[in-house]
Amino acid sequence: DEEPNINENETNKRKNVKSLEPNNYVEHIIQLEERNSILTLQLEHYTQDLNRKNAIIEKNVKQVNSLISENKELRSQVQQQRIDEKIPTYVNDVKSDLASDDKHFILMSIIWSIAGVFFGFLAVISAFFTLYMNLDLKNLTNLQLIYIFTRGLVGIAILSWLSYICLSNSKKYTHESIRRKDRRHALMFGQVFLQIYGSTATKEDAIEVFKDWNISGDSAFSGQTEQPPSFASFLNTIKDKVKVTGSDKETD
Repeated sequence: DEEPNINENETNKRKNVKSLEPNNYVEHIIQLEERNSILTLQLEHYTQDLNRKNAIIEKNVKQVNSLISENKELRSQVQQQRIDEKIPTYVNDVKSDLASDDKHFILMSIIWSIAGVFFGFLAVISAFFTLYMNLDLKNLTNLQLIYIFTRGLVGIAILSWLSYICLSNSKKYTHESIRRKDRRHALMFGQVFLQIYGSTATKEDAIEVFKDWNISGDSAFSGQTEQPPSFASFLNTIKDKVKVTGSDKETD
């Protein structure tokens, strides 16, 4: 009798559980929906907060970029102002010095060229005087003739050498004058460049544009003085020409 009672109790319990399961499931779904609603609200809140912070960050980035551009513009204005204040004064001082040197070199070139022409003219006059002077050849010995010829030749050679030296110095001064003019032009070009592009020019640009004003090439006076043609070289030239003429006649 006891076994049938036990089975009946178990079946009754199962029926009670089955009757309660739908109610528990509904309650569980309701709880999940409530939790989902809470999470959805929290997500919306966090999303709004994130959007607000992103907007603040974007605004700050725009302000930073604006400050950077304003800083660059101010630096460009300051740089251009410094260029406008200092460069013209410096350029004008250097230009005046170069102009003064140019005038000095032109004057010295004229003086040396006049001296060269003067000595050359004296050499020509001496040569004609030696050719056309009246000499009593009958009453002169060979030694006296050699002395007179040598004296005239030495005098003409000295005058010619002085003329050559003077004209060579005149050429050097003219060369230095041209170099000063080139430097002035390079300096003026650099000034114009900085006045136009100074606000955006870098240090390398300034060095590049001003590098030619102070040309570091050798001066015309730094090299050795070019020597005039010597009398020995003149004789060698005559001998070579005589040999060439003789060989041409033999072939004919």
